[in-house]
Amino acid sequence: VSSLLVKDPSGRISAREALSHPWLAAEGERDAGGLLEDEPALEESLVCRLQRFGLYSKLKQALLQKAVVHMNLLERQDEEVKSVTSFLDSLDYSKSGTVRVDDLVWMLSSGGYDLETEEWTQICEQIDADSHDTLRVRDLAPMLVDWPKVQGKDTWRAWVEDMFSSISKTCDVITLD
Repeated sequence: VSSLLVKDPSGRISAREALSHPWLAAEGERDAGGLLEDEPALEESLVCRLQRFGLYSKLKQALLQKAVVHMNLLERQDEEVKSVTSFLDSLDYSKSGTVRVDDLVWMLSSGGYDLETEEWTQICEQIDADSHDTLRVRDLAPMLVDWPKVQGKDTWRAWVEDMFSSISKTCDVITLD
C-alpha cells in the first residue's frame, strides 16, 4: 500500500502492478467486481430477500425463524434452499458458525450491489438489531429464504399446521425482539 502513496510517479507502482499484488489478488485473479475467477456471483435476489424480510412484522419474522428450524428447511435439497445454504457456507469461511456483520456487508456490497449507504445501514440494523457485531450464520437463513416460493409449495400448509401444533403442545415461547 505504501508503494502506491509515493508522490514521485517514477517511484510509484502502477495500478496494474498494484492489482496484481498477492495481497489484493488473494488466491487468484479478481474481476472488476472483486470476485475470484472461480467464485460465483452473489444472486441479486438474496439482497432483495434481506430487504423484504425487514419489512415483515416482528411476529412474522419470529414465526419464519421458527419455521426454518421446525421444517429442517436447510437440510432439504430444494433448489430454493441450495442457494441459501451455499451462501451461508461461504459466509462461514472460518468454520466458526459466526460471521461479523461488517464481513457480511462487505460480501454483499462486493457482489456488485449498488445500494446507498443508508440502505446498507438499514440492512445492518435489521440483521444485527442487538448490535453484537457478530451473528450466527444459521440465524441469517430466515432472512434469505425465498418465502413466497416456499409458501407456494403444496406441503407449506401441512408444515405450518404441524409447526403451530407443536408450538401449542410445548407452550413454546416466541420472542419478539
